[in-house]
Amino acid sequence: MLGSVPSTRKHTTCEKGPVTTASSRNWMGRTPEMRVSERRQRLIDAAIELLGTRGASALTLRAVCGEAGLSPKFFYESFADQDELIVAAYDTTVARLVAEFENVDLSHADPPRELVRMRLATTYGYLRKDPRAARILFREPFAVDALRVRAQSTVPAFMKMMLDPNGNQSLTSFHGAALGGALVGVFIDQIESGLVEDDETFVDNCTDVIMRILAPGPLGASH
Repeated sequence: MLGSVPSTRKHTTCEKGPVTTASSRNWMGRTPEMRVSERRQRLIDAAIELLGTRGASALTLRAVCGEAGLSPKFFYESFADQDELIVAAYDTTVARLVAEFENVDLSHADPPRELVRMRLATTYGYLRKDPRAARILFREPFAVDALRVRAQSTVPAFMKMMLDPNGNQSLTSFHGAALGGALVGVFIDQIESGLVEDDETFVDNCTDVIMRILAPGPLGASH
């Protein structure tokens, strides 16, 4: 007969028998898993603030935990190292931008140009509203190896979603990479210094350039 298997459940001993430790109990109606998730999100939000305002060099363990209001001991329950946190901050920023698209009504934007323009306007509006996102998405990947690798796989997919919303395959990988690089430059310049005085004109200019690139025929051909 097999002997009894000792329990691996953490417990303390008292006169009434084993009881679970405080770490496995609910606290203020939140389970341990919920509290871990909340601490993880606080660390990500802190990383977004530091990364988006001061850059990756400011993202030390002490700084991010201080910004999050957490003890450093909680960092490693969610992240193996700072690179993993930086990538999580980047992914969260991308996800928030993509979520903006879900609130845009494209039902009346039938011409391809109008679809592209609305996507561009949504992206630019989000970056204008939260300049931290522009730095995280467009500047920091050049400074952090982990983000550069992430951006190489994320940017083409994002450009495809933004500029080819109907999935008609008109945007090649080369076009996606070229347009991504061009938009990064002009978006940053517009947000930081203003290439043109009017944001609507800026979005129109970007749309015109993109539609000329995507149109059939030689680049620069009349339409």
